Amino acid sequence: MSTALPYAASLDSPQHASRSSSWRLFSYLPAAGLLWATYAQQVSPADSFWQTWTGFILASTLIAATVTDLARHKIPNYITYPAVGWLLSLGLLQVSLKAFGTLPNDASGPAMLSAGATRWTMLLGAPPIAEQFAGLGVCFVVMFLIFMNAGGGGGDVKIAAVVGAALGPTPGLTAIVAAHIAAGAFALAWAMLKFGPVMILTSIGRKIGSFFVPLWILPPDVEERKLLSLPIPLAPFFFIGAVYAVWQA
Repeated sequence: MSTALPYAASLDSPQHASRSSSWRLFSYLPAAGLLWATYAQQVSPADSFWQTWTGFILASTLIAATVTDLARHKIPNYITYPAVGWLLSLGLLQVSLKAFGTLPNDASGPAMLSAGATRWTMLLGAPPIAEQFAGLGVCFVVMFLIFMNAGGGGGDVKIAAVVGAALGPTPGLTAIVAAHIAAGAFALAWAMLKFGPVMILTSIGRKIGSFFVPLWILPPDVEERKLLSLPIPLAPFFFIGAVYAVWQA
């Protein structure tokens, strides 16, 4: 017997109200990003990605994803979908500024932006729109292939797309690689502290050995397979990877 609520009743459910509130909250966040970028660049005019509108949206998205991933092992769509839309909107706004804010070229040098367009471009901090789409696509595909082969959650694929849209393809891939290295190092250290290095090294050795020489080495048993497949929330490591990618750029 089905226990699903009728559609009309589901609209009044606490779960629907919570999701609606979350969607509204993340719809208002870009306004906070504009206020942050304006304030940060007035207080400290240093050229920092995290002082820009794009940087604020990426940081806010990764912080929210970290909270939900640690609490529920889930990155909801109301975090990732709006973030992608905002980031691409900022890229389009930057294209418009460059198209309409360029001063007439007198052939004595390169075309220059007006003072107002230059200020807004600095506030936006978005990569070129082509790099945004390339970063979104490349990071999504790479993380999707990882998801299909190594498991994980669909939210990890979407948050990788957010990182790619904010940073572009090369820094986005750098962030993904750095995130997995950091996650792997953390998981290995935590597992060794909890289960001991002998069991960890034995499980890893049997998994690798059974792949290359299956006639000589048995695969991991049930307990060892559970140990090797422990879920790791990736959102906090994506934050670490994004910080590293921005620092390296």
